[in-house]
Amino acid sequence: MRYPWQWRSPSTTTFQGTTVLGRPVLVDEFNRLKADPDAHRRGYALEQLLVQAFRKAHFKVEHNSGAASPRQTDLTATYGTDRYLIEAKWDSDPLNTSHIDDMRLARLGRTEGTVVGVIFSVNGFRDSAIHEVAARRERSVLLFGEVELEQILADPLELVRLLRIKRDELVVHGRAHLATSETTRRAKPRDSKDLPGTGVSLLDSRHHQVPYVTAGGEFGRFTFAQTVADIDWGFGVGFGVALDLPIRINDAEGIVELLYEMHRMGWVTDQPRWNIQQAQVNWHGVGARSFVETLRDWQSRTEALADPHHSEEVTYYDVCAGGFVTLTANLAAHDSRSVLHCNVSFQLAGVPLDANPIKHLYERFNVMGAPHFRSLNDRAVERYWPPRDDAVPLEVVGFIAERHAPGLDMECCDWVTGVAAKNPYLRRAAIPAPPDWPDHLSDSELLVCDLRSHHPLGEPRSSYHLYGWELARTSDALVVRIVVDW
Repeated sequence: MRYPWQWRSPSTTTFQGTTVLGRPVLVDEFNRLKADPDAHRRGYALEQLLVQAFRKAHFKVEHNSGAASPRQTDLTATYGTDRYLIEAKWDSDPLNTSHIDDMRLARLGRTEGTVVGVIFSVNGFRDSAIHEVAARRERSVLLFGEVELEQILADPLELVRLLRIKRDELVVHGRAHLATSETTRRAKPRDSKDLPGTGVSLLDSRHHQVPYVTAGGEFGRFTFAQTVADIDWGFGVGFGVALDLPIRINDAEGIVELLYEMHRMGWVTDQPRWNIQQAQVNWHGVGARSFVETLRDWQSRTEALADPHHSEEVTYYDVCAGGFVTLTANLAAHDSRSVLHCNVSFQLAGVPLDANPIKHLYERFNVMGAPHFRSLNDRAVERYWPPRDDAVPLEVVGFIAERHAPGLDMECCDWVTGVAAKNPYLRRAAIPAPPDWPDHLSDSELLVCDLRSHHPLGEPRSSYHLYGWELARTSDALVVRIVVDW
């Protein structure tokens, strides 16, 4: 393995001493405070917990600062050029509009105009207070309830992301962002047509178009690709970098929303490849729209299976500026469609000078931990080209076709750019696999291959042979380009 990184449960992740034996220390202290009958002591202890959380998130913090002098301020926090004036409340009732006015007028009104107000309230906010924050945005006030308070006490590194989400919601959309309201508001599912279409067609042996290639197979996160982006193809020494964003997503529609956001960032082309896996069968496809439609159509896909597994895995691959990206997920194969794991992995030629698109994705979604660019210690793409005399003949059962525009002496027609063929190295087949053959493919009945020399669809070739293969690995996925010639 080139990646020492491994999945860890959020409850066992250690952030600079925030946990002991898998328990978040700040959360434990907060839970103990709930039993304290002294309201004044509870409030002061909450301020101390917030000081610790902000410092663990690398903010510069001042307790009882004079930022709004002569009014007392619980604490101020600075992160880069962002400055926050923070109040912590543990009143017996939800906060009302008077608390919002007190923050906006009596405190923010005495500070420089770019300072943002933040109110933490264990017992939440009345609807009138939430409406007041959204209605009067000349001085921004951000609200945190108990749910989000516990979230940042468990993982202080969530603070930067949550503060920016709340600021964007208020400034751009005119909404006061609160976790309690977000959990009950389900967004309308995205239309698959919001994503790019593809000019690639999947055809069966009789040239009838199919939505995806269905093949017997097992679990094992991989996908076939027509091209594997080589991040080492360029000047200079050294190798590329990897970045993993393990994202908390609730259900399959969250994966669609993630893909849509990646499209907005320019990371979705018209020819991504994907693979959805059950314990007995795999579905291979092309295009973001087709991926979304197939992901949603899980009941039709699995109704003919004798004993479908309770979950399925997806692997999605696409090229992007400077490299490529994979999206992997494990989700329930029942009505909840709950997502157990989701990871976006980038492999890039180097650390981008402008990382704002990646930062936007980090801030937009609930990313676990603090992601880092990791240097690869080897070339990103492995290539295997056996001697031509050893080329293995393939039994082709389908075609991948693209419409080519007419040239000087050519008519417009469909050209075969790839084939689907039976796997000659299936684990139970008679032909032993070569030493470098990827084990991920040992249980896949079919190979979805790239055709090295294209030909018109109406002019089939008499035989096709396995020419070679290329591999690229991310932290939890394998991208395979099988090269075939005739």
